[in-house]
Amino acid sequence: MTSSLVAARAVVALIGVASSLVAGAVNGVIVEHHTGSPVRAAAVHLFKGGEPAAVVDVETDGEGRFEAPGLPAGEYRIEAGKANYADAALHVRVGEGDASVTRPLIRLARLAVITGRVNDLGGKPVRRAMVVAMRRSARDETALRFALSAPGASAPVDERGQYRLHGLLPGQYAVAVSHGPSGGTAGGEGIGPGVLFYPENARPRFFVVFGGEEYEGVDFIIRPARLYSVSGRVELPAPGARFSLALTPADQPAIALAITGADADGNFRFDRVPAGAYHLFASGPAAATGGRGAVLGSEPLFGRRRVEVIDQNAVDISVPVQTGRSAAFVLRHTPPRGKSCPQTARLALSPVEDWGAHLERTATIGLDKAATIIHLPPARYSLRVSQLGTSCYSAGSSVVDLTETADGDPIAVEVAPAGSIRGRLVDAADPAQAVVVLVPVDPAEGAPPVQVAFPDPNFRFEFDNLRPGRYRIAARPALEATAGSVSRTAGMVEMEVPGGTPTDVDLPFPHWRKNDPEKGGK
Repeated sequence: MTSSLVAARAVVALIGVASSLVAGAVNGVIVEHHTGSPVRAAAVHLFKGGEPAAVVDVETDGEGRFEAPGLPAGEYRIEAGKANYADAALHVRVGEGDASVTRPLIRLARLAVITGRVNDLGGKPVRRAMVVAMRRSARDETALRFALSAPGASAPVDERGQYRLHGLLPGQYAVAVSHGPSGGTAGGEGIGPGVLFYPENARPRFFVVFGGEEYEGVDFIIRPARLYSVSGRVELPAPGARFSLALTPADQPAIALAITGADADGNFRFDRVPAGAYHLFASGPAAATGGRGAVLGSEPLFGRRRVEVIDQNAVDISVPVQTGRSAAFVLRHTPPRGKSCPQTARLALSPVEDWGAHLERTATIGLDKAATIIHLPPARYSLRVSQLGTSCYSAGSSVVDLTETADGDPIAVEVAPAGSIRGRLVDAADPAQAVVVLVPVDPAEGAPPVQVAFPDPNFRFEFDNLRPGRYRIAARPALEATAGSVSRTAGMVEMEVPGGTPTDVDLPFPHWRKNDPEKGGK
């Protein structure tokens, strides 16, 4: 099993299972989803039921084909992967008898690459710069988080000013550079520590990754600015308590401009700060320091202030601290008591803002009993729910705001059973010449970037086990769908797919020529 299979388990499969699922064998094909080209030497593993060990381990041949004959009847999970591709997983049912064969078609999404340069106005590389890919939340466009599932999602700028991000799974990404000081003095012109999203913080560009994209020329120019200092004192609960402080841009709080520590008397100072609006976060006492911030003790305290740096140093800033909040979370099925969703799940909370400290929290939540998480700073949090099984998904808001909310009623974490689409192709002469393409409006991490269904002889098609949400759907000529245009959104119809119930749709087949741009062709 590949390492990315363990890390991501990204379900990016084109599930085009033949209409007959009663077979004693699985003979499949793996292609690259963006081009339709066969993927050779891909590792394929078949697991029966919930058994941990694979019953079949094979590789695809030069045509992307694999065979698993003589399988006992039952439910199987197929996992496929190859280096530089996001892994795929799908479920099939093998029936009794050797006469018919299950023929799944699996599309692997090639991992994406973003490259560029980071220079100053004179064309010289900016020292101590780090470029990172920030993944946008599928259900909250204001929430960004580090793309930790991709080992190449952050990269230092080399001596020539170049960087390369790689291994990006399907999704939407903003690209930011965090840079350190380079010349100048406090209160004078120069490049201080800073965070810049491409092309600007106010309106960052989001790079859409379906698979295999190579975005080049994503260049940053770091401009000199007048620099100031921010200083003050944390109101310590006891003499000698050590606190960590982070200065974070108010317009893009996902990455701190700078992180520092207060001295034994609570005094702190940030130098070389450009003019702007910031959040000043304090947390401690710190038990240790690791990575990008402090590891806090068992009874942490927190403070936050908004700081405006305009034409002069910001001095004598007092930061009071107080105990963190407690928040209770409870699992909620939508619709109530859905059979496809478990009674318990694992909840992970991560602050949307960069506090310069390790503040992630986890808890097991259930339907009937709330779980309380303590010592939470007043912040906005990204919610991630796991251990939901294979046919249940997070359905509610992915962000909770605890900046103003006092301790009170439990916060409902909504989950819903998978949705499905049952459709019929209309105005088509031959179902064998058509495919139906389904693209999520905003693919969540681990969700398929593209799925394709093949109409049966009665012009019917279906998509099962869909994450509830908005999708774009369209019929395409079969040849076109294997020629690299499946991710094109022109001419697609947007629709909402609820959880727990099939969505019926009649889908017209387009009759424009492939090279007719007015009708959505390319």
